[in-house]
Amino acid sequence: MRPANIEIKMENVAGAVVVRLGGSIVIENSPDVRTALQGLVHDKAKAIVLSLEGAERVDTSALATFIECARAVGQYGGKLLVAALNERATDTFSLAQVGGAFLTFETEAEALASLG
Repeated sequence: MRPANIEIKMENVAGAVVVRLGGSIVIENSPDVRTALQGLVHDKAKAIVLSLEGAERVDTSALATFIECARAVGQYGGKLLVAALNERATDTFSLAQVGGAFLTFETEAEALASLG
């Protein structure tokens, strides 16, 4: 089985770290996402915006990684926001019933604006 392609890009924007994820975020590469997010948690990033606009696919292993990060960020008073869910990702989020684990926004700009 060929590993799924993934892109992870990070940028500091308006006091938040925007993590733009692209490609297929599935069990084969969710450890890469986990490692990237753990680094931000270690650095105690106050706000992390996960932008899924470029994500072709998001499976439940990725959701578990996002929930783990949201809990860790919440322990030190930070925020994890999820933005730009496409239809496939929205379906996965809905099926897994993770609506209360973190805030979701239609766009990255809306997520950033919510941070005030």
